[in-house]
Amino acid sequence: MNRKIVAVDIDEVLIPHNAPLADLHNRLFGTSHTVDDYHDDWPLLWSVNREEAERRAEIWWNSEEWKQRHERPIDGSLAVLQDLQKKYDLVIVTGRSKRTAEFTEKWLEEYFPSIFSNVHFVGIWEEGLGKNKSEVCLNTGVSYLIEDSLEQAFACAEKGIEVLLFGDYNWNKHDSLGQKVVRVKDWQEVGRYFEKDYSN
Repeated sequence: MNRKIVAVDIDEVLIPHNAPLADLHNRLFGTSHTVDDYHDDWPLLWSVNREEAERRAEIWWNSEEWKQRHERPIDGSLAVLQDLQKKYDLVIVTGRSKRTAEFTEKWLEEYFPSIFSNVHFVGIWEEGLGKNKSEVCLNTGVSYLIEDSLEQAFACAEKGIEVLLFGDYNWNKHDSLGQKVVRVKDWQEVGRYFEKDYSN
């Protein structure tokens, strides 16, 4: 029997991301954003065109601050993933740039040793904007995606992938999530979701 594949996002699912990004952007560009201001449309948030938004995103990915601000994973993530690994194959599907691959993979191996069988870098901010994770998930046979982005969640749900919309974040609030998207506020809820799914 083939095991189902669960894909997991990194930023805001395994580790905080938008708070340190807001700090860096405020300092470099004179803005005063808080983490609650953040959403998927960075050009709109920063009041710049797409080319400039991409340039600023690359500054972030290449900054020493990005590397130094990597904190320990979000509470409960490792324990739940260790349980899921007994029943599912786990992979990473991240919007991060491939330029971050070496650092990202080292971080994953430090905090999630031997948990993920593969790491897929979608590179949302590389070579233009507008990419989504649905194609990667379809091509790799993903059945479930744990993701904080509303845009990515809806794109994957449209392709028939079950999405666990992670976190009760300001940027992923929505009145109607649809049948294929279920909100999970923390890793304990992720664990309970899969306990129920596996027992069916």
